[in-house]
Amino acid sequence: MKFLILFLCTMLCASTAFAGDPGPPDEVAPAAPEIVDVTPWIAPAVNESKPDDWGSPDPSRNWHVGLTAGQSSWDCTSNDCEVEAGSEDYETVAVAAGYTFGGWLRTEFEAGYRKHEIHGLNGPPCKRKRSHWHILPTYTSKGRAKCQTDKNLRVWDVTLGAYPTIQVYDRISFYAGGGLGIIIVEGLSQVDVAGVGKAIAGAEVRVYKGLSLDVGYKAIWALASMRLSGFDIKEYDSHGPFAGVKFRWF
Repeated sequence: MKFLILFLCTMLCASTAFAGDPGPPDEVAPAAPEIVDVTPWIAPAVNESKPDDWGSPDPSRNWHVGLTAGQSSWDCTSNDCEVEAGSEDYETVAVAAGYTFGGWLRTEFEAGYRKHEIHGLNGPPCKRKRSHWHILPTYTSKGRAKCQTDKNLRVWDVTLGAYPTIQVYDRISFYAGGGLGIIIVEGLSQVDVAGVGKAIAGAEVRVYKGLSLDVGYKAIWALASMRLSGFDIKEYDSHGPFAGVKFRWF
């Protein structure tokens, strides 16, 4: 009997110990490697609606103002011109404001000023020798001629132009076009007005944000003859290079 009781106790303890043994641990699957998106490091996204430091990525619908200066020559230097121009080139200045449509068509109002030397007068009532001496007569209220010393022709022009533009590089564009307006000529103590045409070609180089350099060549010509103190300016055309700056904003 004692042996039987001892055997049962031994089996009960062994079964209890086996039930409490958790056994070998279960194998854990390795974690998947973390995938890091490096796209922003290689090609950062560009916000096209916001201009960068080198100018707007979208040049369309841009307002702009500009200031240019250059040289201007007048080619009527022969004795066939009643008002004979001098051979020296003078400075010219212009201010402009405009709007670019569709990123390729620039429209612009421009007001300019230029000055020319009058070398001499070759028509009546002035004799050629007086023209050679640079003695410039004009009329008095009684119709008689008198001499005066105004030897400059001053010209103001206001034009509206359109200039198709081609974007060659991110910061460089080329343009060419023309416009129409009015010209005011003052000299020999009188003033006259006529229509004027304009042609221009140039390049714009963006420097920083909305600021750019503007260089090119410009020509204007009167669409009708003008008359100053009895002398006809049958043909007036002025042309020359220019350089300046432009500032753009949305």
